[in-house]
Amino acid sequence: MSAPETYRLRLVTVVGLIIALFSLAFFAIWYRDWYGITIPSVLIREGLIFVLVGVLFLIIRKEGLGPSSIGLHFHAVGRSIGRGLLFVVFSAAGILLCVLLMQQLGWKVGGQEGDAYKDIPLWVWFIIVVRAGVAEEV
Repeated sequence: MSAPETYRLRLVTVVGLIIALFSLAFFAIWYRDWYGITIPSVLIREGLIFVLVGVLFLIIRKEGLGPSSIGLHFHAVGRSIGRGLLFVVFSAAGILLCVLLMQQLGWKVGGQEGDAYKDIPLWVWFIIVVRAGVAEEV
């Protein structure tokens, strides 16, 4: 009986892990603090994060893996949508209960950073939400 073959961690895998684990937080926090919250700066930040997602897909291809290696499956789409909608309902109920509890306890709901985003139009928010949905799943 031979010894099992060991997996040799390749540089491309390490680079992919670093991008996946640290790039979103880095660009979301550092870029906002450095350039502020304006429409151009938000669009550039979101664009850079989309580029990093593209780099991650290139790394996956270089490793010879498919999208299923990062959890992207396209079987049972209807079941996934149903579970997602159920999760939205339960999440909304949980958030509502937490906000009501916080109000009853006299805790302040919301913060000052919310005002920083008040001038961002809806179409930019749409880009932010789509990026979050795509990038944070990868």
